[in-house]
Amino acid sequence: MRNSLQYENRLQLTKREKEVLYLIAEEYTNKEIAKLLYISQNTVDTYRKSLLLKFSARNIAGVIRRSFENGILPVKKPNFKFDLPPQILKRFSF
Repeated sequence: MRNSLQYENRLQLTKREKEVLYLIAEEYTNKEIAKLLYISQNTVDTYRKSLLLKFSARNIAGVIRRSFENGILPVKKPNFKFDLPPQILKRFSF
């Protein structure tokens, strides 16, 4: 657990990057993420590129894998709440 905290701190993911990461892990498309977070698809793509760089991954599958391995994404649904729109939150029991 300690290593995952150190890894997350070293990455210094922003709140928005964590939101985008979680939605990517839930298989949302760039278009869907943009609509849900009220940002442009280009902005979502920029967040994806940022995540690729921060995780030193070649593709999004690598980002997701490293996120799970290091405890950044929980195996179970998170017990924390992002500032996501209500239509997203109702899908999960937080």
